[in-house]
Amino acid sequence: MTMKRLLKLLSVFLLLSPIFVSAAELAVTPADLAVTELTVEPLPISFDGIPAGATHVKLLPLILHASCEGDVELRYLKLTRRGMGDSTYVTGVYVLDGDTRVTRSGRFSSSGQTVLLGFKNYIVPACKTARLAVAVDLARGTAIGSQFAIAIESAADIVSTADKLSAPFPLRSTSAQSVTPAPVGQLIVEFRPIGRVRTVRDDVLAKFSVEARDSHHLISGITLTNDGSARESDLRNLYLTQMNGRALTSVVTSLTDDAVTLKFMQQYFVRSGQKVSFELHGQAFTSVKTINFTLEEASDLVAVPTRRAGRTLGNEARNRSMRGGK
Repeated sequence: MTMKRLLKLLSVFLLLSPIFVSAAELAVTPADLAVTELTVEPLPISFDGIPAGATHVKLLPLILHASCEGDVELRYLKLTRRGMGDSTYVTGVYVLDGDTRVTRSGRFSSSGQTVLLGFKNYIVPACKTARLAVAVDLARGTAIGSQFAIAIESAADIVSTADKLSAPFPLRSTSAQSVTPAPVGQLIVEFRPIGRVRTVRDDVLAKFSVEARDSHHLISGITLTNDGSARESDLRNLYLTQMNGRALTSVVTSLTDDAVTLKFMQQYFVRSGQKVSFELHGQAFTSVKTINFTLEEASDLVAVPTRRAGRTLGNEARNRSMRGGK
């Protein structure tokens, strides 16, 4: 049989052969038709003015709801500053979940008065609601009467994995907040070097002091960021203590990315002019990764000024009372 005749027979066979498509290839599952939706709404704010130098000022609280079709991951948020006042007075802008920062801190551009914030692996689970807040830190020299407000202008300013976004744009603060002459205190954080960390055993991973100036303060939490190479489960079972070893926070199993957020079991009172020392304890499960904890942003130390007078939570009289007076 010649090659020409063979090719002709093969062509006829292909033309006459039925084409079969499996049922699996034709099937359309409910997941293929699911459309994930993220709904975002602003919440009202109510406070009378902002002291110059204030941190954690929540100018735009938000409520976010993911539809039941799937989780939604938040990627980026573009913010626009409104109000009368120099943008250089805003030393940091970021997003909080409660008191925990879930984005890097940024600064508004002098030209467009905008900033793009990237989220750190933040998920709104399916059928769940999250409450976030856009917050700012102000410089201590902020001019009295300066006004600040935050806006999310359009759907293009919220980047997520949702197929659909619903929100009453523009999302804005209910009103611009003015800076008042009311004084605000200051906390100075200073880290000290640590010795060689032993692996697996409970050991000191960081030492630092906090000094209160111009006002008493109540500390409720802190986020410590490791500038070294240790990540995630390299460091485990982290908690904060006083220098005398008394635990002040619950244990956090491991780092999240490069940071750990520790909530005080009881607010810690620091008197104006007082300096108190703390230690971060935990277990290092590697000897080749480096450890160098810092406070990435001043607002990662969650504290409020207070007029409350009294002893520190770590004073000896209180310790005796906790031990039954012995």
